[in-house]
Amino acid sequence: MALAHTLVKMAHVLVDADPTRGLILLDQASSFIPADDVTLRWLAAILRTECLIETKQVAQALIVFQEAELLLDAQTRPNAKLRYMFIAALLLEALGRTKKAEKLFEEVIA
Repeated sequence: MALAHTLVKMAHVLVDADPTRGLILLDQASSFIPADDVTLRWLAAILRTECLIETKQVAQALIVFQEAELLLDAQTRPNAKLRYMFIAALLLEALGRTKKAEKLFEEVIA
């Protein structure tokens, strides 16, 4: 379990700098994340979504984001919903839905 946490944290650091490497780390982490660790599974899915957006794999990002959405209600992290909304805005922006993305970004900021 510690290995999964470490790999997910490393992927988090690489989202902006090297999203392709972040995806590799998330692939490695996936087999070590316990099925009952909903928080880590959600975080890995959100990070994977962001890495996929950064690497212009928007269709795949949408699929992974939908998987993350299924885990959202089980999140206990205080910033989970804000982070989810932020990633949703990034996804909307990547899909060319700029006005909706801007509105969502404004909600996150508020």
